[in-house]
This record gives sequence, structure tokens and C-alpha cells, in this order.
Amino acid sequence: MVDFEIENGKLIRYNDIDKRKVVSVPKGVTCIGENAFEYSDNYVRELVLPDTLTKLEDYSLSGLLWVDKIDLPESITEIGDGVFFEWYNLKNVKLPKSTKKITTEMFAMCKDLEYVSKPDTVDEICHSAFYKCNGLKEIDLTGVTKIDVYAFYECQSLTQVNIPDTVTVLEDCAFERCEGLKSVILSKNIEKIGEYTFWGCTSLTDIEIPENVKFIGKYAFGNCTSLAKIRVPKGCKLNWGWKKGCNAKVIRY
Repeated sequence: MVDFEIENGKLIRYNDIDKRKVVSVPKGVTCIGENAFEYSDNYVRELVLPDTLTKLEDYSLSGLLWVDKIDLPESITEIGDGVFFEWYNLKNVKLPKSTKKITTEMFAMCKDLEYVSKPDTVDEICHSAFYKCNGLKEIDLTGVTKIDVYAFYECQSLTQVNIPDTVTVLEDCAFERCEGLKSVILSKNIEKIGEYTFWGCTSLTDIEIPENVKFIGKYAFGNCTSLAKIRVPKGCKLNWGWKKGCNAKVIRY
């Protein structure tokens, strides 16, 4: 048995025979396959990727719990779902310029992640992309058109968010339980705020709903206990329980 099982340029599996702390993927590898590092036994502390790499398949690097940094070569053009799932020690990441979306669960459970540098080519934050990234302090959403369900669920260190005008819908639970979130500037073009979108954002103190918003889902602002007032356009439909557990004064305009 060898450390690296490679077929036609694709790393199928890393066997961790030598229990290495620093692992360098061999030059010439163009793809890392799904769950290739699931048998790493948590010895790895540093991962070095070659500049021949173009694709990271779904959950290809998940299981490397204690790697705290990664340099992603610009040669990468495709990043699958959950690539950094449960990288508990990861602090900062710079995504390649070709990145089009932050995929489903890409950084889910990266509890120490503080910042992601992304290119403006990223137009989608997918389902649970930053799920329970408790250390995430800021996120630049420039160029983003879609923020999917649970995208920033329980990102407790986020203090402010600016939703760009390219976003028209905030999906269900997108910022649920972001307990440190104090300020939200919503896209002027937003039309719908989904269910539980800001539920449990207990530090949120003030928000204005843009005039284009036609619908606010149930519990969207539930348990926002610090919210003093909410300005809501007269034509907006408020679903039952949209601010349950929140005593904010509603001002229709």
C-alpha cells in the first residue's frame, strides 16, 4: 500500500501510512476525488497543493480537522460541495479568481474561520455554505445574487452585513441565530424575506425593510429581542408570527 492512490491524474485516496503532519500532494495531480482524505486519522497539520490541480470534488478535503491554513492554487477552476467541511482550525482562506460560487457546506462547521477572501465572480452563497462558522467576523457579498437557506446559520461573530442590490430574495434561515449581528443593510431590490431568516439575532437593534419587499415569512424576525423598531412598507405581506418573541414597534410607511 502507498500513501497516495492516483489514477490518471486523480488522487483517489490518501492512506496516511507514515502519519505525516505535512502532506504535499504530488505534482501532476489534476483532481482530488470525493472523500480522498477521510482516512487521514487527523495527523495532518499542513496540506500543500500542486499548481497542476484544477478540480476538488465533493468533500475531497473533508476530514482534515486540524489544518489551520491552505493556499489554493489559481489553477483550480472547480470546487465541489463540502470541501473544507469540519476544518475546525481553519482561520483564513483566499479563493481562486475563477470561483463562481461558495458551494453547499463548503465551510460548514469551520468554527475558527474568521475571513474568506473571495473574487467578485462569486454570485451564489449556497445551502449551509458557512453553517456554524462561529468565528466568522465579516463577509464581503459584492457580486452575490443568491444567499441560500442556512447560508450563515449561527455565525455568531458576524456583527454587520450589507446585502447588495443584486440580491432579490433572502432564503429561509439564511442568518438564523447570528447572535452578534447588530446591523443589516438590505438590498433595495429585495422582494422576499424567507422564514426564520433573522430568527434569534438577539443583538439586532434596528432595521428598515426596503419598499420592494412584498413578503416576510413566519418567524423571520422572531426572538430579535433587541430590536426596537421595524419600518415596513404598507404593501408588504406579514406572515403569521413573523416577529414572534420580538417587541419591536412596527412603523408602516
